[in-house]
Amino acid sequence: MTTTETRQQSQADGFEPLRPYTLESYAELEARVIAANERAAVLEEQLAAVIAERDAAEHRAADLEDRNRELASDLDNALDLASENALHAERERLVPQPIYGHAFAGLVTNRNREGIER
Repeated sequence: MTTTETRQQSQADGFEPLRPYTLESYAELEARVIAANERAAVLEEQLAAVIAERDAAEHRAADLEDRNRELASDLDNALDLASENALHAERERLVPQPIYGHAFAGLVTNRNREGIER
């Protein structure tokens, strides 16, 4: 009968760290972690500032869009008014103006004159 030899292997078998872990290396790691945390805090502050600037820019863009809509509406109203004035002026041009001093001037009354168009 043969006996089988079993060996339990730990995860650390064959592992050799690149640097030995000493008190100095732990202090160095702690200093690096502190520096990383400080850098993260600075980056968070910068991110908050950038987000605030972005929100302000979005608010300004929304205000400009509202103002643009108002101006477009004002322009449409002005164009409608100008079109109505032009149409009114064209109608006035088409209505013959009374000629005073001719032989039949007294025969045409104001009531008849309003409906005359070419």
